[in-house]
Amino acid sequence: VNELWESQVNRSVFRQNFSQHWNEQEVDAVLSPAYVAPASPHNTSRYMGYTALWNLVEFPAITFPTGLSAKAGEGVEHREPWNEWERILLEKNTLTIDCADVPLSLQLIGYSYEDSDLFSIMSVLNTLLK
Repeated sequence: VNELWESQVNRSVFRQNFSQHWNEQEVDAVLSPAYVAPASPHNTSRYMGYTALWNLVEFPAITFPTGLSAKAGEGVEHREPWNEWERILLEKNTLTIDCADVPLSLQLIGYSYEDSDLFSIMSVLNTLLK
């Protein structure tokens, strides 16, 4: 129980520090990739690097298609993995799929409890992407 309590306290401190840093940057939203590669086949995605942080700090995010798609042969380049996690992904072939016509997506992240602002920004982006 003590370990659980300590983990909860550490998470709360991290969230508080992250929120303070976000506020100091004076940004309304962050636009980032939604995934490390074009969309992966269902039930094969194991990489959470672009989404896990936002879940931890409880910041809302909207993932959306860009209207663009990868062309044949435009998957992740074949190279040595940078770390153990990437090695696992490459072994499971989740980053080297045939990417022909696979949609490319982005995510828009907003500040905690300001979901309506995030939707307003997304509306502007949606208009620009058409």
